[in-house]
Amino acid sequence: CDWSSDVCSSDLSRPTPQAQNVKIRASALRVRSCGSSQCGVLGKVSKGVYKGYVVERRDGWALIQLPHISGWLSEKHIQLDG
Repeated sequence: CDWSSDVCSSDLSRPTPQAQNVKIRASALRVRSCGSSQCGVLGKVSKGVYKGYVVERRDGWALIQLPHISGWLSEKHIQLDG
C-alpha cells in the first residue's frame, strides 16, 4: 500500500485514520519496518510531540505516519492524544 495514494485496494474496509498528537517519551525512538524489535530500523524519532496518524495497532506496537517518517513504534514509549 502506498500512503501517498488516497485508497489502498487491500484496505478498503479499514477506517480512515484521524490526525492526532503522537508524543515520543524516549529521547530517541527507533522507527521499525514491522511491529517487532527484530524488524529493521527505518530511522529514529526524537523526543517531542508530532501531529500524525495511527494506521494500525497490534501487540504493543503502533503503525504511525508522521510528517517526516512512517513505520512501527513501540507503544511503551509513546502517548497518543486524539
